[in-house]
Amino acid sequence: MWTTARKIVGFLDRRSRLPLLLLLVPMLATAVLEMLSIGLILPLMNVLTTRDGSGTLIRYLDPFLPDATSLELLTWIAVIFGAVFVIKNIVLFVITYLINMVIGRKLAKFAQHMFDLYLHRPFMFHLQRHSSETMRNLNQSISYAFDGLRLLMMIVLETILITATLLLLLFVEPTMTILAGALLALFGMAFHRISSPVFQEWGARGHAIERVIIKSIGQALTSIRDVKLLNCYDFLKESFAKLTDDLVHYKINGDMARHIPRLVIESLIIVGFVAVILYLSHGAGRIEDTLATLSLFGMASLRLMPSANRLLTSISELKLRTAAVDDLYRDFMDGERDYQASGTGIGGDIPYERDLRLENVTFSYSPSGPQILSGISVSIHKGQSIGFVGPSGAGKTTLLNIVLGLLAPESGRILVDGHDINGNVEGWQKHIGFVPQHLFLIDDTLRRNVAFGLRDEEIDDARIAYVLDLARLNDVVAKLPNGLESKLGEFGSRLSGGQQQRIAIARALYRDPDVLVFDEATAALDNETEFEINQAITALAGKKTILIIAHRLSTVRKCDRIVLMKQGRVAEIGTFDELSATNQDFRRLVDLSALAAQD
Repeated sequence: MWTTARKIVGFLDRRSRLPLLLLLVPMLATAVLEMLSIGLILPLMNVLTTRDGSGTLIRYLDPFLPDATSLELLTWIAVIFGAVFVIKNIVLFVITYLINMVIGRKLAKFAQHMFDLYLHRPFMFHLQRHSSETMRNLNQSISYAFDGLRLLMMIVLETILITATLLLLLFVEPTMTILAGALLALFGMAFHRISSPVFQEWGARGHAIERVIIKSIGQALTSIRDVKLLNCYDFLKESFAKLTDDLVHYKINGDMARHIPRLVIESLIIVGFVAVILYLSHGAGRIEDTLATLSLFGMASLRLMPSANRLLTSISELKLRTAAVDDLYRDFMDGERDYQASGTGIGGDIPYERDLRLENVTFSYSPSGPQILSGISVSIHKGQSIGFVGPSGAGKTTLLNIVLGLLAPESGRILVDGHDINGNVEGWQKHIGFVPQHLFLIDDTLRRNVAFGLRDEEIDDARIAYVLDLARLNDVVAKLPNGLESKLGEFGSRLSGGQQQRIAIARALYRDPDVLVFDEATAALDNETEFEINQAITALAGKKTILIIAHRLSTVRKCDRIVLMKQGRVAEIGTFDELSATNQDFRRLVDLSALAAQD
């Protein structure tokens, strides 16, 4: 439990921990009020049982109220008893509110920070990590972890209150208090020792199932077209049902186990109270003092039962959250390390006036995995258009990801005007516009999709009109019901594939980049739409440095040079006609492309 608690506290910086530490002051004040509210039951019962003023405790009050009658004493003590109890409960309510408020605000700040860390994690992290795990951590795991922080504060609060109650009882009746306290402590330790591994296992399994559920929902909804065409409703329903049944199984176990402490503790406290009654009734003390002491123990028992229950339940809940906290803590520490190593926002712009050079670039996705790129050296002058072609698995996309600064080469350098982009990747990425094969369109207006990532007040409508014209989208905008303010639907569902690709070009051009990178931008388009996209690309030739990956050789036919790749190496570089005349592999690609065009 302490390891989990340390990790939860580790989510907060020193400044964030201060409000939680300050809450210890009202907690201690509550403990004093708790002792006073319970302790006042002694003089109250003493006055009630000895109306003639002969009670032991009443004599202690004579210096404070020398002329008071027993009725007046009763009135004063009753009023003070009630006032202290009300004040104590008000303070408890305020503390509980402050704990929830402080933790809620820290949760929101931490969620924002984790979201930022995930966005800044290296591209390799996102390639190797399923998004469902990240989504679960940002949603459920953060809530679980900070609910764990609330549980920690409640553990501290209930421990203080229980300690205050036991100290009072220890002062009044030490023998029975020590025996009862030892019995409660033994039960608490035994319950924690036995239940902790079980709760931790249930929490870990439920945590893992939640990730798979998010993954299943995402996959089913994203592939809804295939689901309907293949009529695989029952298959997906059965898979989802098994996952949810398993999750409910672990949650039911956890919920039922939470009731065990309350039932056992209530039994122990009641048995202990009966033992106190028997012990005191056989003593030699005054019956009035005995009744007052019994009332004190009865009052304390009523106070101890809920506190002890909440204490053990909170410890159990904390164990159930161990797996979520562990996963989140690992991502938090790794994210902080990557963020610090990246030097985000430190570097300035990298000048780009002459050329982009790749020098002996080598890359593999893991130390023990195969080399995807080996000894790649290419020189690209500013304003040139370069096509990258080759069979699947040749390393084309990986190479462009390295040029984009998304992946770091295992060895070799990426030089821009002689400057190595390593250490200032963002400075280089300011010069790049990227057009992917599958554009991510947000379910928002055309205007916000083209100027993706900018606030409304930052968007330049004149610039949008200019790039829409370059991407040949004016006719499309004219047909939309609300022009630039038309909603495009989820994933651009209200647009054709060609229209989506032209929006991708407009988005890439909006920030006026020096380099445009096209990654299979026409692979999924029909010939007519591909021709329109190629026309848009051709219009940019000479104005921008253009890098194109393409299986359709018609897309790269007009490039200044073509880089033919094979098995992670550069096989040959030349113009389209040169490679057609001299390279057999390239001629085969030309023939296959011609056959595909005929089909």
